[in-house]
Amino acid sequence: ANINDPVHQETYVIPDKVRKFLDQRDPGKPFCLSISFKAPHGPWGDYDEMFENLYGDVPMPVAASVNEADALNRPEFLRQSLNGIRDMNIIRTGNDVQGALQKSMREYYRLINGTDYAVGKILDELRKRGLSDNTVIIFYSDNGHFMAEHGFTGKWLMYEESMRVPGFIFDPRHITKGASTREMVLNIDLAPTILGLAGIKVPGHMQGKSLLPLLEDPDKPFREDFFYEHQYRHLEGYQHIERSEGVRTREWKYIQYIDRTGVAAEELYNLATDSTEMKNLSKDPGSGKVLDSLRKQYLGYFSQK
Repeated sequence: ANINDPVHQETYVIPDKVRKFLDQRDPGKPFCLSISFKAPHGPWGDYDEMFENLYGDVPMPVAASVNEADALNRPEFLRQSLNGIRDMNIIRTGNDVQGALQKSMREYYRLINGTDYAVGKILDELRKRGLSDNTVIIFYSDNGHFMAEHGFTGKWLMYEESMRVPGFIFDPRHITKGASTREMVLNIDLAPTILGLAGIKVPGHMQGKSLLPLLEDPDKPFREDFFYEHQYRHLEGYQHIERSEGVRTREWKYIQYIDRTGVAAEELYNLATDSTEMKNLSKDPGSGKVLDSLRKQYLGYFSQK
């Protein structure tokens, strides 16, 4: 492979740079290394050719919310936004193995395979150097991505597909393999976690909480709710992405489109019974008390010091 080709940068170059870093480190001191991958970011076709034949005719899993009726039920201003519906036929042919959505998902998975390959090479290098039993590994992603759920592509919105990301922590001192937690954790928890691993006191002004207690007990209550915001005013060409804020609790989600008024400005979902967020309860009389409570909780974030 031509390692100067940008497609191959992550597959080959990043593991090689990690080896060079480990070659020059002082073996008598601890180290901290941050590695950033582009994949699985677009363009989707930027995967290594070694994965070309993967998933050739394999049906990709399509969410229930890849649904024409659900897409048309979204507020008009979302459906016309940059990350809104581009081609309804993509949804209609979502389960067609030869359809556009299935093709995109296969390419997306191939990009993930490339990242997995590179991470495997890095882990092999740690094992060869006798470092695998003395190194904590944190793997995290920056954002989710719509694959036609609700008719959307891109990200930026408060739906689960956009805001949920994979996250793994491997600490060889914890022997419970494969343990997972259903607690809500955030990317702002990473810095306190790393400081805790280094034995450094977390500054009082720092947001987030150390995840180390969850390594001891994955079922330990960690967070009951959090505030969400996407307030970025996009540059020319991106001005149609809606700004939004909201509250996410264990069972509920409240969304406020802050540049909108009227009936479409709010959304409310019961995640316990509607994990795919296909039933907006903001106008449901039976959910009025919950809506009012979450509105107050949402406004309360702005009064906190």
